[in-house]
Amino acid sequence: AHHTLQYFSMDGKYLETLKGYGLPANCETQKNLLLVPELHARVTLLNEKNEVVARLGDDVARITGKDGGKIRGDANLWEPGKFVHPHDACFAADGSIFVAEWVATGRVSKLKKLV
Repeated sequence: AHHTLQYFSMDGKYLETLKGYGLPANCETQKNLLLVPELHARVTLLNEKNEVVARLGDDVARITGKDGGKIRGDANLWEPGKFVHPHDACFAADGSIFVAEWVATGRVSKLKKLV
């Protein structure tokens, strides 16, 4: 709940903290990419140097604003191409991304890799 990613070695030694994440919920890797679904309406991709490659569906202000609590339960307020509450994400074998959202009816989006 500190809006950070924390890195530890395999033996539990603290390595690094990255700030600026909207409640990261899970992590997945494929090749040199780290995929981070954030409960605050976006999915972030980082490279092997922990540099942000892309922030997808970034809609943090709308989700965390005054009426943000209503959005998760009302599919009429969901917008195409914008996430509401990404709780999990994973890579497909071809590099496409599946994002599962924790909303009233549940929602899974496929982001197809084009190149």
